[in-house]
Formats: sequence, structure tokens, C-alpha cells
Amino acid sequence: MGESEPTADSEEDTEATEADESASETTTSTSEVAESTEPATSPTPAPTSEPPSLGSRILITWAGLTAVTVIGGFLSAALSGPVGFIVYLATSLAVVAVLLYNVNELVKDWVAASQAGSTAD
Repeated sequence: MGESEPTADSEEDTEATEADESASETTTSTSEVAESTEPATSPTPAPTSEPPSLGSRILITWAGLTAVTVIGGFLSAALSGPVGFIVYLATSLAVVAVLLYNVNELVKDWVAASQAGSTAD
């Protein structure tokens, strides 16, 4: 009885300490990589004078809207009462977000194409 057996709390503390140490090692290695390489820049597509493809943007928008509405419909049907109504409202907001995002992307592509076309002249 003189020996104390490890308790569940001490095992959890040990696991938490090991997880913290591994997280700090990951952070250190990530910062080392960031210091050793050039600053990361997002690759920007080369401007072209061709207008963007409207058909592909419509297809992407349709797929996004279909996914959002189907998932939202299933969730709101599975949940009833006020929670289902809130999911329905969130689905409506997500549909508007998908539409606005895709219109924004299409406009950005059109503007980039028109600017590239005007500089090529």
C-alpha cells in the first residue's frame, strides 16, 4: 500500500502534456519552414483577353445551390420545431451567399478579361 498507483487523472495530465509538446514542435517546425522560404503569395492567374466561360460558372453555381438546398432540406426535415425553422433560415442565407459569391467571381473574371484586353490593344 506504500506504492501509489497512477490514477486516471495523472494519465490524462500526462497525455495532455505530450499533446502540448507535440503541438509546440509542430508550430516550431512550421515557423522554421516559413522563415526558410520566400513569403508565400497566392498565385494569380495570368490575365487573358478571353471572356470567362459563363457556362462553367452557371454549372458551378447550380451544383452549389443544389448541394446547399438538399443538405438544408434534409436537416430542417430531420429537426422539427424552432430548430428546423432556424435551419431553414440558415439554408436560405446560404443560398443567397452561394449566388452572390458566384456572381462576384464572374464579375471579377469579366473585369480582369476586359483590363487585359484593353492593355493588349
